Parts: sequence; structure tokens; C-alpha cells
Amino acid sequence: ATHENRVAPLGYSVGLALDAAENDFIWTDDSGAARTMTNADRTGTAAFAKGSWREGGNRVNLFGLWSETRRGVPGPTDLPSESARRDDRQAFGYLRHTFEPDERLWLDTHVHAGRTWQNYRDTASLTPANDTHRLAAAGFQADAACAPARWLTFQLGAEAAQSRFDGTAIGAAERLNLAGMGQLCLEWLGIAVRPALRLERLRQDRRGDNASDRRTTDVASPKLSVSWTGFAPAAPYAAFGRSFRAPTLNELYWPAGEWTRGNPQLRPEWATGVEAGLRGRHRGASWLLGWYRNSLADLIQWQPDDSFRWRPVNVAEATLTGLEAEFALDIGRFGLDGNVNWCRARASGERLRYRPELSARGRAWLGIGDITRLFSTGVASPDFRLTLGADWSGDRLADPAWPDTLPVRMPAFALFDAGLEIDFPPAAARIALLAGVRNLTDTRAETMRHYPTPGRSWYAELKLGTGRSGS
Repeated sequence: ATHENRVAPLGYSVGLALDAAENDFIWTDDSGAARTMTNADRTGTAAFAKGSWREGGNRVNLFGLWSETRRGVPGPTDLPSESARRDDRQAFGYLRHTFEPDERLWLDTHVHAGRTWQNYRDTASLTPANDTHRLAAAGFQADAACAPARWLTFQLGAEAAQSRFDGTAIGAAERLNLAGMGQLCLEWLGIAVRPALRLERLRQDRRGDNASDRRTTDVASPKLSVSWTGFAPAAPYAAFGRSFRAPTLNELYWPAGEWTRGNPQLRPEWATGVEAGLRGRHRGASWLLGWYRNSLADLIQWQPDDSFRWRPVNVAEATLTGLEAEFALDIGRFGLDGNVNWCRARASGERLRYRPELSARGRAWLGIGDITRLFSTGVASPDFRLTLGADWSGDRLADPAWPDTLPVRMPAFALFDAGLEIDFPPAAARIALLAGVRNLTDTRAETMRHYPTPGRSWYAELKLGTGRSGS
């Protein structure tokens, strides 16, 4: 449920969301028998508020979010858990100011802060757990851009963020991230050249009962892209860049339990990528056809160890080479979009786990509005919108699980969804009804081994909103 009120120069919106699910769907085990999922229930509550002010070239936004979730943790179907539970609470907010006196100059600054709390407990396990994690984070970011000439635009930015992690099982850890970036855009005869550079310092401290650890990483991430926009229906582009990803605090310090644990020795991921292709746009249609190749060093990937306990590890080298195609069409009352991706992901000559070589997604929608006008009644009818979606995933390799010793090939699968949305004419309140079917063909599939996806499920939603707007 939402409410908003916008009368220039001020505006606000507030909302509340409640949800609950048993998630006791039927799944099929390796012997072909039908079984019921247990301990997978979930309840959630969320509330948000947003305020805005705009006057001349100034715009200010203030946003706050709070959420709480309680859920069961059923675990893998070959070794299910009836007692594991997890509770999460999150609070987040930011203040943002944008100053844009004209189209040649703008300055954007924002500050943000957030806190998360998580408790995981399983007192009936062979290795009982009752761990609490607390994470506090705050940061600041500023970006400025200037276009002194039609053929030149430059952008500068700086950011600082600090986070503190405190867990009952691993002690405290802190992370400080400082970064600066610069980018130029040179345009001439439809050719745009964009060199960019990001400099970053990452400092991490951990203090435990028996050990402490401090690391500092300095990173330079350059990027260069070139594109030509002289012919909109088919415009070539190319880009080259280098980047890195630091392991998350959960990846580093997740408490050691019966089936999972963190890895304090994780190193950051490093990636060098190149891409090229064609993109085009004509009237209501847009499309893209591209090729890419990413070389990664120290790729972070969750894998089971010799005792089949999952933990993140660094894969020495990995290469992802692929082709991608995208298409979208919007002609008012009808539209469709989709993409196809072929990716050859290899590490030491072997396929990376859980990465299908071929995947595809498609969606089509048809809108029917004011149908009573066909009968000259003069009464506005609700707007109807029909949707149909499809997701297809090729086969993938899965890590072995006890007592297996060899990787398992998981079969390809396709999932289909269908839905109907009804928007009633605006009145004192805005009302929308949504209903449909997920997994229309009741396909039994697993994206991770021993973690089945739900079969066919029906849903119905009611959305209520109030508010008004003014110039």
C-alpha cells in the first residue's frame, strides 16, 4: 500500500508491504517420489518514506527504509534441516542533493548510512549454532560534470565508505574504502571516445580473540570505450577495461557451521575485459549484438571442501567468452523483449560450476484499455495488460555432494509465466489487481543441486494507492 502527494516544489511518498508464505511446495526426489518442502516459511514487513524538493536547478531527495524478515532455512533436500531459522532486520537511509543550473554543468552529492542485523540458529544440529551478525555502514559520494564545449565533457568523482562487521563467532572487522575517478568524453562526427580511470584504496582490519589481520590494497581500474552514433539503426561500439571486486565480509568471516564457513584468506577478484558489437534503434525497436571476453584472476566461487562443507575459494584463472543478443519492441499497446547469451566459462580447461553455456529470456505483453469505447458507452473501463514470459537455461555442471565424487551434469529446463494486470480508472484511490501463474508447465528444476524451485503456483495481488500531484 502506498500514498503520495506531490505539489511543487515539495513531494513525499510512504509505503508499507507485508508478506507471508508457507513455501510447502511439492518436489521430486532422486527416486521419483513426490515430497513436500518443509521449514521454508517466510514472513516479512517493510516500510519506506521518501521526500523531495525541487526549485530551479536544485533537487533534494531524502529516503528511508526499514524491513524485518523471519524465515526457515530448509537446507539441501538430501540433508534437510527442520530446525534452522534465520531472522534479518535492516535500516537504510540517504540524503541526496543535485545542482544543475544548465545542461552544461551538474553536481551530485549524497550521504548514506545503514545497519543490518542477522541471527542464524540451529540448536538441533550436530554442531549447534546461534550466531548474530551486525553490520553498520556509512558513506559519502560526490560527482561533478562539465561540458565546456559541445565536443568535450569531463566528469570527476570521489567517494568514501566505511563498514564495521561484528559477529559473535568471529569478532570484529572493519573496512575503509576511498576512491576517486575521472572520465572524458570526446565527440566528433558521431564518434565518441571515453577514457576513464578509477583509483581505489581498500583497507581492512580484523580483530578476533586469538588473531588480528590488517590488509591494504591499492587498485587502478582504467577503461576505454569507443562508439559511433552516426547511423542509429546500426552503431558499432567497443570497450576495454580492468576491474576488481573485494570479497564481502560475509565471504571472509561467515561462521564455521556444519555445512558452510567463510574464508579469511580470500584475495580480491581481478578482471580484464574487452567487448565489441553493434547496437541499433529505430522507431519503437532496439537491438544489440555483441561479443565479450573476460579474463579473471582469483575468481571467488563457493565450493565444497573435502568434508563437503561449502566455503568461498579463489579460482586461480578463469576465462569467460561469449556472444549476446538483445531485442526490444514497444509499439504502444504491444511489446516484447528478450535476450540470448552464449558463454564459454572455463578454468584450467574445465567448465565452471553452475554456469550454463546457453541461456535465454523472453517476455511479451498486450495492453487493452478503455474497451467500453468500442460500444460507445462513454464510460471508461479498466486497463487490461496481458503478459507472457519464458526463461530457458542450458545444462550446467554441479559440484559433487556426498557420497558422490564426480561433478554432476544438471539438465536444461524452461520456465513459463503468464499474468494479467487490471488498472482501474483513477478515483479517490488507485486500485490495481494482478493475477497469474508462475511455472505454467509445472517444470521440476534445480538451479543449485538439491535446492528445487517451486512447481506451478498461482498468485493474486491487490495494490492500493492514494495521492495527488500538481505542477
